[in-house]
Formats: sequence, structure tokens, C-alpha cells
Amino acid sequence: MRTGSVTERIAPGKRVPAAHFMEASEADHDEVGQVLVNSFRSLDRERFYNSLLDPDYKPEHRLLARISGRLASHVLMARRSIRIDDLELPVSGLVWLGTVPEHRGRGLAEQLIKQCVKRSDAAKIPLLGLTTRMPGHYEKLGWVNVGLSRPLAVSSRNLPTEDMTQQESSRGGWTVRPWRQVELSDLMRIYDHQMADRYTGSVVRSESYWRWIVGMRMAHVIWVACRGDHVKGYAFVKDHHVLEIGTDLDCQEAFKMLLGRIRAESLERAYPEILLDVPKDHPVVGHLSDWPGIGRSMNSTSSTLPPNCLMMKVSNVSLLLNQVAPELDRRARAAGMKSGELGIAIGSNRWTLRWDAENPMAVEMGRSGRRLITITERGLILLLMGQESIETLVMAGLAQFQHSSAAAACEVLFPRRSLWRSVLDRFSY
Repeated sequence: MRTGSVTERIAPGKRVPAAHFMEASEADHDEVGQVLVNSFRSLDRERFYNSLLDPDYKPEHRLLARISGRLASHVLMARRSIRIDDLELPVSGLVWLGTVPEHRGRGLAEQLIKQCVKRSDAAKIPLLGLTTRMPGHYEKLGWVNVGLSRPLAVSSRNLPTEDMTQQESSRGGWTVRPWRQVELSDLMRIYDHQMADRYTGSVVRSESYWRWIVGMRMAHVIWVACRGDHVKGYAFVKDHHVLEIGTDLDCQEAFKMLLGRIRAESLERAYPEILLDVPKDHPVVGHLSDWPGIGRSMNSTSSTLPPNCLMMKVSNVSLLLNQVAPELDRRARAAGMKSGELGIAIGSNRWTLRWDAENPMAVEMGRSGRRLITITERGLILLLMGQESIETLVMAGLAQFQHSSAAAACEVLFPRRSLWRSVLDRFSY
């Protein structure tokens, strides 16, 4: 057994004989790469080896299941941080979870998931995430579906025309061209100000992480819209698929310039429509509806594939509450609640969030007062990610409270939020 690895043998009565679970090492990369390329259609050898350049990657983040020495199942726990308003919360993203055909249906992947939960807890990472088109399978294992992702389809001919973009260009000195490496800081600024600050669940991107996702070459071109010498917007485009698009908050006319260029390229390539991978309340959607005829053309893509579902699971509720407490404290004080408390009960466990004018919010376990909500773990995740209010959770049977003050505190501490994770972060979670 390798130093630092964890090996477990399934009990003789289980369906999987002599399965060993262990951490990977650099020596496993070639074998893992070959198995993954054979298992995932969207993955080739170049992309797999580029994935090893992830600045946050370590071989031991990859867990393997072996039977008779051969690789039978695999998962990568990508270490990321996501934003929840001003909070950066660490997350373990489960990527490339799969089992070779001859060993499927025997519970290997389920065992790997359990190992991931244990390891995340030990690493002080309270939340796990993954993306799947089969949410029902993971819901049986206690995972929570927090959001769907399906690109919007827009007719190419209903995007801004060349005449419209030329008029805008002459008025504002706009140009649209492929980006340059020296403009990476501009992309980072736009992402942080428009994307990351607006949506819950967006991945925190360092400069090294940005360079890595650009190097993965998921887009065939990165367009930038410039006013004079200043970059005001960007778009990652793969064929007719807009993977990510954003502009400075004070220059959203850059959307018109970018989409006009995308329209021209799409028509040149005979694409009848483009796919916009954006949340429904993304600023570009509002701009589309402002132009005649465009809003009527928008609809969900006609792809027969089910939508991608973002699933999450808590590894340790106490750890999660303690890590989100600073953000909850900020929300309470911003709302004028200089002191207060809220009890949270999940099963037989209880916690109390308590703060006052002199002390920041603290999490006390085993205590609760009059302001108490009883909630399921699923309900807590939906509440924390801003996907449901306490009222809707009560109506769904996922929560209950006895005093209206508890519901009022929840409304302040857990407001509704839009959730979004860019397709460029598909190797994250």
C-alpha cells in the first residue's frame, strides 16, 4: 500500500469482491487517462493531460477502486472555492466519476462517493458538488439538486446586424477582435464584477486558474469588445456555442458588439442558431429582449439531452455553519439586526447562531431558543444556496418553525439568490 493511501476491503458478504480503495499517485496517470478517455466521449488524451496542469491539482485528490490490481472505478475531487455573496466557501467537486463496464452495477462508485465525503470532512471542506444528467441516482444517496443548466437557443439572424454594430462602433469607437494574452487581467476584472459578484455558486478564479482554463482550449476563439484601447467585454465561443459572455457593468452595450460579431461568424459557418450558456437573469438576456424580434426567438435548446443538474451534499453540518457564519453575520448587520439568534435543528442535532453588537456571530451546538427552525439537510442546502425560502420549504415538508420570529430571521440570513456555474468550470464541480 502506498504511503498515505487509504485501502479498504469490502466485506465478504458484499456484491463487490476484493475491491480496494486508494489514493492515486503520479504513477497512475497513464492508466487513469486511458480508462477515462475510453469511458467519456467528451474527453481525449490531450485534454486529460492538460487537466493535470490544474494549479490546485494533486494526485492524491484522485481516488481509485481496484479489483485484482486493475483500475475498476475512479473519481477526482477537485478543490475549489465558490462564492456565496462575500464568502468564499471551499468545495470538493466530484469530476469524472465512473466505473469500467465489466464492474458497473456493483456499488463501486457509491463507495467512492462515501470516501469523498469522509475525506472532505477531514480536510475541513463542508460541501461537495457534482454535475450530472441523472439526478435521481444521486438523490438516493442524499445529494440535493440545487439547479439546472441548459443553454438558451437564439436564431442567428435575430442577433444584432452588421449595420447596427457599425453604427454603435462609429458612435462609441468600438472594435471586436480576438483577445491577447496581456488582456487576461481585463477578463478577470469583468468576471469578478459582473459574474462572480452577482451569482451564488460561481467559482473563485485565481490568475493561475484563469491561465489553466484558457489553456484547456474549450473555446475556439475568445472575442473582446474594446472601446478605444480598453477591454469592456468578452465572449468565449466554441463553434455556435457561447460558453461565457460578460461586460463591464457601465458598458453593457458591449453585448451588442460581441453578439454582432458572433452572428456574423455563425452565418459564415451556416449555423442557424447560437446557444447562450447563461442563467435566465443574465444581463445579456435583458439586452436581447430590448431588440425587436429577438425576445420572441429565445427558447430552451431543442436538444434531446436532459439538462445538467448541479448536485450538492454536506460533509459536516457543524463545519458548514461555522464557515458560513461570517457571511450570515454580515447579512444580519446590513439589515440592521445588531443582535439576535436562530436555532437550527436537523434530526436530533441542534445548533444556535448567536450574535450581538459587540461579538460576531458564533455557532453553539446543542442549544436552541424560541427562534428555532427544524429542517432537513436537503432543506438547509437549498436555504443556504438561496434556491428556496423558508416558506416554500415549509410547504414542501422540508422545514417547520413554531414562532414567526424564526421565519423573519431566516429571511434576513438566507435571502433568495440566483445560482450559476460557468461551463468553463466544468472540470470543477
